[in-house]
Amino acid sequence: GTQPALISPYMSGSSSDFSNINLTIANIVLRSGYLTATPMTMVNAAFTAFFQAENVTVDVAATATQQFATAPSTGGIGIITPSNDNGAFEGVRDLSVTGYTIGLRAGEHLDMQNLSIELCTLGVQLEPSYHSLNIGRAYIGRNVTNIEADSGSPSQIHIQIQNFDTEHSTSGWD
Repeated sequence: GTQPALISPYMSGSSSDFSNINLTIANIVLRSGYLTATPMTMVNAAFTAFFQAENVTVDVAATATQQFATAPSTGGIGIITPSNDNGAFEGVRDLSVTGYTIGLRAGEHLDMQNLSIELCTLGVQLEPSYHSLNIGRAYIGRNVTNIEADSGSPSQIHIQIQNFDTEHSTSGWD
């Protein structure tokens, strides 16, 4: 299709139709091309019931100097976590995402610790939700927009961030 994903265990198209998959990703680097015509989503777990990631790096095949010079292609997403009404077991530890249009799309029930997202057009996109999500220590910086709430139903987002660090370092494209 027009939005391929390297890892996507189930894609139904309906948030009420989750798979019963517990997707666990650990100790891995996932790397895609940079500035490609069809940008890749590296992990699309939107319709998996449960999701865990630990010690995961998601980046692009470009140096920091190259990324500072040219904005990410439209459409590439680092990781999409499960959408609303998931199985309420979502844990992410030690995650680094660099160089995507959206670094992380985060849904409810997500519990994250040690998050680093940089050099993306949008660092973290928060999905509207019924239940909360928690971020422990997070560095989200050097993005055009660091955190943004997506629109939709429900029209609320419950989030707690315990330790947030950011910086803005301009590049040639932001």
